[in-house]
Amino acid sequence: MTTEPKLELQANVERITKQLQISNDGSVGDKNVPLLLIERAQAYSDLGDEAMARRDIAQAATLVKEPQYSSGDNVAAVERAFREITISKGPKADNIMAKLSDQEVISLISKGITAKNISKDTIAAAVALEQRILVNKTKLDAEQLDSLLNLFHIQCQYDKAETCELALPLALGISTAVSRLGVSEERSELCLSLLKSFIQQMLDTWSANTDNGVFKQQACRYGAKMYTSVIHVLSSYKDSLDTTVLQSATDFYIDNIWLVGTLSADDNDSSASACQGMLQLLSDCPSYLVYSYVHKSRGKGVAGLNPLPHERLLSLLSQPRTSSNIRSIAMLVASQLSLAIKDPNNSAQFPNYNVADGVRSKNPLPPPALTQLQEITCDLLDSWIQSTIQTDRNRGLVSLAALYESGSGSDLAGSLWQKSGWIEELWDQGEFDKPETQLSLLYLADACSTDPKIAAAIKGVGYGLVQALARKKSSTKSMDGELAETASVVLAKWSSLSPLAAATDKAELKESKLQTDSLELANMHMQRIISYTKDTLDASEISAVERATESLGYLCLKPELKEHIVLNEKLLQKLFSVARQYESTALKFATVMLIRNLTQYRPVLSEEQK
Repeated sequence: MTTEPKLELQANVERITKQLQISNDGSVGDKNVPLLLIERAQAYSDLGDEAMARRDIAQAATLVKEPQYSSGDNVAAVERAFREITISKGPKADNIMAKLSDQEVISLISKGITAKNISKDTIAAAVALEQRILVNKTKLDAEQLDSLLNLFHIQCQYDKAETCELALPLALGISTAVSRLGVSEERSELCLSLLKSFIQQMLDTWSANTDNGVFKQQACRYGAKMYTSVIHVLSSYKDSLDTTVLQSATDFYIDNIWLVGTLSADDNDSSASACQGMLQLLSDCPSYLVYSYVHKSRGKGVAGLNPLPHERLLSLLSQPRTSSNIRSIAMLVASQLSLAIKDPNNSAQFPNYNVADGVRSKNPLPPPALTQLQEITCDLLDSWIQSTIQTDRNRGLVSLAALYESGSGSDLAGSLWQKSGWIEELWDQGEFDKPETQLSLLYLADACSTDPKIAAAIKGVGYGLVQALARKKSSTKSMDGELAETASVVLAKWSSLSPLAAATDKAELKESKLQTDSLELANMHMQRIISYTKDTLDASEISAVERATESLGYLCLKPELKEHIVLNEKLLQKLFSVARQYESTALKFATVMLIRNLTQYRPVLSEEQK
């Protein structure tokens, strides 16, 4: 490379680096951070610095798993960059591979893996074969595909830096090839035989590597989607299968991919792939997956050494709300699982259960999948929440809140609230909890505000504590500020409860006092928004403005507060300025809903209508 183009590329790297350094809210001009990282990776690659290019691609791949970056364009851009920059070996390697037959390419891969000597040619062969399969330029026979699966399993046994570069294209190629069996017009015995062979190899290999943690982690990290594809296609043949084959396949997924893939919440790739596989199989073969999941969740785990499937899901739901995108994917799993267990047809694999009894018009029997998972959920959450260990109690509170956020709380944990004295104990202990646990308690109250009866019951015993937390001052302790903001949001949502829902024996709150509290709350939220006078806000400050705006949206449902809010010119100017300046969908939505509620009045109802 001549000096002039090299200097230009270096200047480009420096320019992008400066843009990344000044980024605060995830956007720079008209480009977001993942795209800038990809642009810099390309510049590094052109300079010949492959290590720096790989680092930027890896960072971009991590970012696109976050909700704010997970657009289809971003994901596609990262995948394209991965192919073109990270694993591409240039025209020379492509030309060499183009001259080799499929079997010669497979032989080249096999030679490198069996000799434990992974060269650039070995990786280039795996990439070339995966690309051939992707563009449908080749159709591998059953023996070749079975051989590739075996090579994938062998490579995953070694903890080497090259494992990702080799195992990933192998798994992607197998997954693509197997997926095409499901749409093939020729649903022959040959295809079914191959799938059965795959399942048996998966079972045998994982069984032989029971104590090999490296194998299990790497096979799950790079092959979770591949294993899901195999079971997905196998399920399309379920009318031709012995039920034990599909049941053993779903048992394999729960025992290995689900429990190993979600072992570490810090491993976002494995956890996300395991969750996505669960969603796929809940759609493909729900009765088999539900039976395996519920059956294996009965009993007790031993401090993580003997984990249970549902215990693992609840643990994923207990991840921090702001720092883990795995929690949101786990919430989707909980939601779909809740729908599946309510369907009597999905309890068909449970012994001594007649599906007809669950769908009869009069007094249908609840499906055993539903009743058993309800019991498992309530026992686990109750043991965590009632624990004197704050980390366990916090885990239980956040998990229960996530269930209600996902819409599955009533189905899976509704009976907790029916236990005599349970709500009282929950909030009595709240006064002595650490601030972090009090925050989780507030998150639970917030999540349950969508259920008027539960919200009213919580309000009846927890109003005093929530009100006290709402009045904490945002000083040097950031936790106090977060407690105050979250408590204020809860009080705002409680203020919109209907009088009938809010009426409880323990909630003897005068209407005039509630109105005074609502005015005080409105002033607190308005002041929070106005107080941000800086030209640039960070992510936590934008979130605080969003929560305050959401709270005002609930409070202004009271007619007497609408004018009070509308007449505050400073508030509206600041709010509209922030909402325009930052690409926060949540803030824009909260602002729109506030405007809607300010400009619309509820119809006046007669006493009889109320």
